[in-house]
Amino acid sequence: MNQSATAPVCEKRTAANRRNARKSTGPRTTAGKLAVAGNGIAHGIYAFSPVVAGFETPQEWSGFRIEMMASFAPVGMLETTLAERLTLGAWRLRRVVRYETEHLRSEQDEAKVKVGEKLRFDQQFGKGDPADEIGNVALRMKAFERLIRCAKLLTQGNDSTPVDMADANDLLGYMRANDDGMDAEADDCDPNEEDAEQTEEPADPKQWTVGSLKERVQLLAENLGWAGNILQTLLGDLNSNGWKALSSLKVARRRLKEYRRESLLPDDEALGKVMRYESHLSRLFHRDLHELQRLQAMRQGQRVAAPIAIDVDVASGVETAAQNGV
Repeated sequence: MNQSATAPVCEKRTAANRRNARKSTGPRTTAGKLAVAGNGIAHGIYAFSPVVAGFETPQEWSGFRIEMMASFAPVGMLETTLAERLTLGAWRLRRVVRYETEHLRSEQDEAKVKVGEKLRFDQQFGKGDPADEIGNVALRMKAFERLIRCAKLLTQGNDSTPVDMADANDLLGYMRANDDGMDAEADDCDPNEEDAEQTEEPADPKQWTVGSLKERVQLLAENLGWAGNILQTLLGDLNSNGWKALSSLKVARRRLKEYRRESLLPDDEALGKVMRYESHLSRLFHRDLHELQRLQAMRQGQRVAAPIAIDVDVASGVETAAQNGV
């Protein structure tokens, strides 16, 4: 066969293959991409990616591996294999610390939810997300402070003194919502007597004053069947509920602080799992490290003692011992 005749054909074919390769976009489907994902991957530690998406990145793993392999400086296939195992073991040990940190962070983030579920105060503002319970107790305390300030203004201020519209509306709303909380005087209230006809409330003014709010409070109290010194009764009731709210707030904050302090360590189940996993990885790591050190010492001509291997089986109970061949 004439080699000079076939040479141009091979060159043309090679050039055509190269042109066609430049036009190729590679696999486009998910299945195709997975099929070629392992192309060009070497043995050992390159055979898979020990990266957990969302917590670790391939860049972190690549930099970590380069530094670790440089530290071990393996020579030959056997040393390289041990160095790869050590690198992977150290990577997994780092993950143990991350797991513990994330577990504690999660417990701290859920502190308000857990404490809120335990408190579950019957609030004026209604029951919502347990995580909002702590904040709702603080809001209730602030609301009572505003209501008490408004009630004190009615007992001490001049009739022409303006009153904050929001405070005035909240005070009237509190009276309507707490009708059963304040009893009327027995002499003025006959339980067998039918309810008196209620007086229709006029429209709210554009600006509340101490005088106009007093009149509305008195009218509302009459419609609700209250008697006696309405302002003093209202102020006393607000002070009583305000102290209860303050006490609830102190309890909530104390329990939240206690929960956060108690959650600085994982619970027994999580702690046991972390310790077992870390101990297992540490044993494997040190075993491979000692073996690599022995091989490197032998390669450098040093005298190395024979390894001592001790297999220990811990059995408890007759059945377990029999299964382990004891």
